[in-house]
Amino acid sequence: MRSSPRLLPGSFRHTAQIIVLVAAFVAWDGCTTARVRPATEAQASTATLEWLDQQYGLVYDRPLERLLHKITGRLSGTVYGSALETDLSREQIVRYRELPWQVFVMREATPNAFSLGAGAVVVTSGMLLETRSEAELAAVIAHEMAHQLLGHTTSALEKQRQTGAPAATFSLEDELAADRLGLKLLFVGRYQLSEALSAIAIGRQLGGESLGPDWLTLRMANLHQELDQYPQHLPATESSREFNRVRRHLALGRASS
Repeated sequence: MRSSPRLLPGSFRHTAQIIVLVAAFVAWDGCTTARVRPATEAQASTATLEWLDQQYGLVYDRPLERLLHKITGRLSGTVYGSALETDLSREQIVRYRELPWQVFVMREATPNAFSLGAGAVVVTSGMLLETRSEAELAAVIAHEMAHQLLGHTTSALEKQRQTGAPAATFSLEDELAADRLGLKLLFVGRYQLSEALSAIAIGRQLGGESLGPDWLTLRMANLHQELDQYPQHLPATESSREFNRVRRHLALGRASS
């Protein structure tokens, strides 16, 4: 019987450690090729979620689930159409249309978010409490969705499977690309685009040493440059009563696990 991977509490500071965890489940399918099949990625994502629920606890709360479903619906174009698809490759369009986007909240005080693949995104309760608006939370989720659409999560899993070594964190180039695509997702969802800047700023607490000393400055400059290409004074959503209510209930510990 295979033993489950083990990470110590508080160790979710870097996406690489999540990739290691998912990759451990991916390795169970017995396939000798480096290529990670969609079905295998989905199974690994599900197994990882079950493990996270056992070790940390996922938040199960109907109002929270409705809010997250609304956000992913807007970001994935199911609410406002798929205007984004003109900027995507054929493979990315398939992912955008077909992945069952779903966000899970894990009980962990450290603000963080990471992509498990197969449409699954995990946001810590600490991250949700750090965000100040629905648009800011949407920006965090959009960035992780972008990593999946761009193939970064799958590539990291395939690299680890091929080399047998833990995958590094996403490169600065990957992060910049995910920032740009994440902004487009916010645009499709009609969210306040400037909230992407404050969402990145939350990440200062997580460090970013592997991306270089100027990672935050470069990402901010990249986003400012992208923002200049969008129409000004767009009608957009910044927050909602639903977000404020969910955030307040989570802060008071009313949401169940």
